[in-house]
Amino acid sequence: MIKIMIVDDERIERKSLRKTICDEYQENVEIKEAENGRTAIMIAEEFRPDIIFMDIKMPGINGIEAAQKIKNRNSDTKFIMVTAFDTFEYAREVMKIGVTEYLLKPSTQEEVLTSLESVMNEVNNSRNKRREEITLIDNYRRALSIVQSKVITSLLMGEIDEGGILDLQDGWEQDFEKTSFAMVFEFNKEEGDVKTFTDLIQRELEQSFYRSFIGTIGHNRLPVLIQLKRDERIDTHTIRRRALLCGRGIVASFRKRFPGNDVKIGIGTAYDEIESFVHSYHEAIYALTTSTSSNSIVYYSQVVRERTEANSYPYQLENRLLEAITTGEKEECIQLFDTYFYAIEKYCNHSLEGIKQKLTEFNIVLNRQMINIEQHFQTTNNYLHTTNLLELHQKTKEELLHVTQSIQSMYHTHKKDVIMITKEYMEKNYHKPITLEEVGEMVHLSPHYFSKMFKIRTGRSFIDYLTDIRVERAKELMHTHEKNIKEICYAVGYNDPNYFSRVFKKVTGFSPSEYRQEVLSSS
Repeated sequence: MIKIMIVDDERIERKSLRKTICDEYQENVEIKEAENGRTAIMIAEEFRPDIIFMDIKMPGINGIEAAQKIKNRNSDTKFIMVTAFDTFEYAREVMKIGVTEYLLKPSTQEEVLTSLESVMNEVNNSRNKRREEITLIDNYRRALSIVQSKVITSLLMGEIDEGGILDLQDGWEQDFEKTSFAMVFEFNKEEGDVKTFTDLIQRELEQSFYRSFIGTIGHNRLPVLIQLKRDERIDTHTIRRRALLCGRGIVASFRKRFPGNDVKIGIGTAYDEIESFVHSYHEAIYALTTSTSSNSIVYYSQVVRERTEANSYPYQLENRLLEAITTGEKEECIQLFDTYFYAIEKYCNHSLEGIKQKLTEFNIVLNRQMINIEQHFQTTNNYLHTTNLLELHQKTKEELLHVTQSIQSMYHTHKKDVIMITKEYMEKNYHKPITLEEVGEMVHLSPHYFSKMFKIRTGRSFIDYLTDIRVERAKELMHTHEKNIKEICYAVGYNDPNYFSRVFKKVTGFSPSEYRQEVLSSS
């Protein structure tokens, strides 16, 4: 169906044109009329015609002025200008607004239909092109959604290592490097449309959180990565409260929409690093397994707290102590060990032999981690010969502090530790491709361990630190016209100008061209 509007101050001309068009195209067109330019503008706003026969010479707003105003609001509208005056000035004016069809009064039926057929072909071609573009965009978005859901699922399940993450499409690593946690939805059966399930969950999540990435459903479980803004309040209590409120909303909507399909939700802890998101996923799965009731929401830390209160083993304390030792954090090691020792003392009901057994298990895990990070310090079993709790506490603490101190000293050779060496290397080589694997190998650390250590020591991720160096250097280069934006992009280590522009604006708040204009105008 083609929408046509006839604009002419002479009623007989409008009726004549309508008859000519209807006799030829019958039910394939919808026609409206307007007796002047002002009325035409008002009708076009709502009717949105594809083609307008516009008389040029009319009282008040003439045809050229009316066509210009309608064109400004709907650029797709095509015009056939009609006039009794064959002057070059009129032709030149209508060409300025992109009109190519021009009829002189009186026009024959053949002239009218020839002009109309030409413009109708333009309209149909534009529609077909638009349909192709929409189909292409829709297919691209669908494909991207499938790829993204598979990536998210692999990321949460630990099937992508850090090197694999860095090999993903430019910008994805930085997009993911925000405080995030996992939610896992478990359905009691697979009845219903999976897309309908995920759409409902996505809508609810969008109302509560900055971003959410939906994974792929499998074995009646759907993993989701929830991302928080950098400037959001992200303390554990706030995250837990928001997650539980959001979960309750999803359960309520789910029960209303799918009364025959119950849902349970497990929620993991929030982490700052990509490689730790898998922990949040496992925590969410663990939380799910602790619940036997349908339509429940279980937060991992709540489960851990309840188990701890029931005198369970302090696994989280153990992990934090292991991390403090292997990163050479002496002060933190002292504080954590005391807390850890008293926790296992309580867990073992103050049994000397029971505590020794747990410390032996701890040392086995520690020595294994030392091998993984290519360190050769090994703990001894001197504490096994102690005869009381006080002596056991003291000897074990001394041993672990010795290992921690040795690791710290090793990282400070010639008054330069590995972080300083890394920073200097990044300052000198920012214009080249730099990877975690390359730097980790240079300082004799595994990429995973080096990434964690860099974040602990600097408070920033490896990628964020490198990005800031590159952006600062780019800002320096923009103070002159010596290089254009593309050349600056390549000079600071990026190979995609569009990605460089996105990163630059994300860090500075300005696009590269806006920043250059600002600094040059103020100098």
